Amino acid sequence: MKVRLTLANKLVAILAFILALQLLLLGSLNYCREEYQEEIKRVNAAKRVSDIVTVILAELSELDVMMTMRTFTPEFVRSLNLTAVERWRTYYDALGEAVKGNQKDERAVELSHSAIKEAFNKLISLQAHSRVLEVEATRQYWLNHLGAIAAQVRSQELLDINARAKDIVERSPAKQEAIQAKETTVLLLGVFLNVAISLVCAAIFVREISGRLNVVADNSRRLAAGKPLREALKGADEISALDGVFRAMASAIGESARKERAIVENAQDMICSIDQDGKFVACNAASNRVLGIKSEDILGMRYISLIQKDDVHRLLATIEEVTNEKEVQPFEVRMLHTNGETIDTLWTAYWSKLDKTLFCVIHNDSERKQAERMKQEVVAMITHDLRTPVATLRNVLEMLQADMFGQLDARGKNMLKVADTSTAQMLSLINDLLDIEKIKAGMLELTLSDVELSDLLESACAALKPAADERQITLELKCEPASVIADEERLIRVITNLVANALKFSPPKTAISVIAEVEGSFAKVSVKDKGRGIPEDVLPTIFDRFTQVKSSDSRLKGGSGLGLSICKALVELHGGEIAATSVENQGSTFSFTIPLSSQTS
Repeated sequence: MKVRLTLANKLVAILAFILALQLLLLGSLNYCREEYQEEIKRVNAAKRVSDIVTVILAELSELDVMMTMRTFTPEFVRSLNLTAVERWRTYYDALGEAVKGNQKDERAVELSHSAIKEAFNKLISLQAHSRVLEVEATRQYWLNHLGAIAAQVRSQELLDINARAKDIVERSPAKQEAIQAKETTVLLLGVFLNVAISLVCAAIFVREISGRLNVVADNSRRLAAGKPLREALKGADEISALDGVFRAMASAIGESARKERAIVENAQDMICSIDQDGKFVACNAASNRVLGIKSEDILGMRYISLIQKDDVHRLLATIEEVTNEKEVQPFEVRMLHTNGETIDTLWTAYWSKLDKTLFCVIHNDSERKQAERMKQEVVAMITHDLRTPVATLRNVLEMLQADMFGQLDARGKNMLKVADTSTAQMLSLINDLLDIEKIKAGMLELTLSDVELSDLLESACAALKPAADERQITLELKCEPASVIADEERLIRVITNLVANALKFSPPKTAISVIAEVEGSFAKVSVKDKGRGIPEDVLPTIFDRFTQVKSSDSRLKGGSGLGLSICKALVELHGGEIAATSVENQGSTFSFTIPLSSQTS
């Protein structure tokens, strides 16, 4: 079974192999060094043996010369210094130590030592009876006897020991040189093998890594070019894992690209890219639905040729802002359809500095613009064809209430009051709708001036006091001196709407606080009631159009759901902000800010 290793394991294996070679080299060098040391010890021991044997043989030769028939007299024997036996014992002890471990040599040294001791014992005995040497025959006997002992001392074994020692000493330099040469050879061979094997292993390792990394790099280039990837790398190392992750990423990118293409191709909006020369370089199939031009036919066309003549200059100026990386909101452009019609489109554009390409999403806005035109017509109709008759009707009702056409009975007056209330609500709704449309279209203009905030609050509260008294609700006004920059009529309407709302939802015999205070460069007006409050989930949308806390409020409390939306729009037109806080069953607080005038210190 093939073993699969990671890069780390492969590297560890290579390092372990190289380390084993290093240890083998060190072991071989250590063996050579030990062999050399052993040779040094052996030659030193041989020298010691040779020196001792040479001394022994030299002294024996000296005795041989002195002990002849002529000199071996009683006087000569008595003059001998036989205390030298200690010196000879020292010689043999050193010699025995030098040949220790060699039983044959130890035996030969022991026999030679015994012979020398015997010789000294004989001489000591002869020294005590030296007169016997006066007889020539006796002297000859002793000479022969001592000569025989000397021959035992100078045994062939001792001579062989000396010869072997000298031979070792003579041969040692050559052997030492051979050992050193072997050590040098082992060192050079080991270094060469270590370097060669290390280079080979490194080359194989690097080539394998480089080759596998090249596959990954080539796959990245293939992915960028949209070509199929090469075969997956085998193994269990990190590069194989990287290749697997890369393939998974490539698969995810491919899937994402397929989904993106599907989204782009099936989008209702025209998604395209335009080069710096103003030519279409890519476009989805929506171009056929928007302009009546197939996506393949629009490529190479200049976008200016498809723009309505009156919008060209404005579009070029907007495109220039986009290419200068200025923040540009979606903009409207009229384009030409192949059927000759002019269509309204909404463009969203982004300039890529890197690609030098303009990426656009073009939405066919004709239906919305048509609906907007229809709505404007409806508003105009409400303004002229509905508002005027309702206003006329209300005037007639007011004339009836003034008994200008005769006096009505009680039932008639009651019916007249109901009719007047209904026409007043209808006229208010019409006015609210008109104001909302004016604000949305940017047609509502403010007439700003420096006004005293206290005057506005008192005027609004005074207008609503009869309604408050009817419901037994107290209006509490607290106002710090402040002059604000505002449209007096519009700001009174904001205050009136907020206080009127508080009256609608406050229980009888409670108080509504209207507080004005200065905060920095703004005046803050707060209207606090003790009504039912606003649920937490409704608070974020309370200023949206047609929003009611409860669906029954419109029927039971009156109102269109446009009042707070108008308040928000008017406050923001003044440069302020509006907010609401509330706790259910405890009441609500509506606050707004208005810029102070320079007259307020």
